[in-house]
Amino acid sequence: MQRIGVGILLGYALGCSGCITFQHPKDHWLARDKAGHFISFGLMGAAGAAVAQHNGRSDAQTFFLGVGTATGLGAAKEWVDEKPLHKYFSGKDLVFDFLGGIVGSLMVLQAD
Repeated sequence: MQRIGVGILLGYALGCSGCITFQHPKDHWLARDKAGHFISFGLMGAAGAAVAQHNGRSDAQTFFLGVGTATGLGAAKEWVDEKPLHKYFSGKDLVFDFLGGIVGSLMVLQAD
């Protein structure tokens, strides 16, 4: 439960800091790019959850490690988009990374 609070606090801090943009004119909620984020980071979340599960973690730990893997890698990818590539940090992409991580982690837990 404590990790959920930390995640919410981190998301709030990023949103208030101006790091995340939801208003970029070329960034749409419904786009092919969003499906790619959901699928790709869902697979990464599933991989993180599978590793955690294989190492004897509890279901809660497995879930949080899977979602954390997807979200962390998604945030790193958005940072690369913004800084070295001089594009923009897409909060919308990060939302789909997070959702993909949730679905991927839950699929691993259901397969057990």
